[in-house]
Amino acid sequence: MKIAQFTQNKSFTIQGHWWLPKSKRKVAGDLIYDEEEMRLSLYGGLNDAVLYAPFDAKPKQTTFRIIYGESLDNVPITLFTSFYTQWNPHWKTLQWKFGTRVPLCSSILHCQRMLVGMHAPTTAHKFSKCVFEIPFLDLK
Repeated sequence: MKIAQFTQNKSFTIQGHWWLPKSKRKVAGDLIYDEEEMRLSLYGGLNDAVLYAPFDAKPKQTTFRIIYGESLDNVPITLFTSFYTQWNPHWKTLQWKFGTRVPLCSSILHCQRMLVGMHAPTTAHKFSKCVFEIPFLDLK
C-alpha cells in the first residue's frame, strides 16, 4: 500500500504489526479509518490485563501517548493519543488469584491522530517542512 493512497475523505484499512515504544511485543492488527473514527483492532493486546475480581480483568495501562506500527508493505506509522475501548482477556489462562497478569486475546483502541511515513519519537515532534498534494487543483 502506498502512502499516497491514504486520504482523510476515504475509508481505509491498514494491516500490520503494532507495538509500544521500548517494547518487544508486536501485535498483529488492523488500523481502520473512516470519517467518524480511527480504531486499531488487535489480535492480542499491547500489554497484559490484571485480575481485579472473578472474571474481571482490566489492562494495567489503558491509554497510550504513542503506538508504533508497520504496515504489511513496511510503511512506518505512528499513532498518537490512543485508548482501549474493548478488551478480551484470555480466560483459559486466567488464574483466580487477584493481581494475576493475563494476556489479552483481542482488543480495540480508539486513536486520535496518525502520522504515516515515520516513527515519531515524541508527541511534541516538530516539522521544518510540510508538502501537500491536492489532486485536480489547477492554478492556471
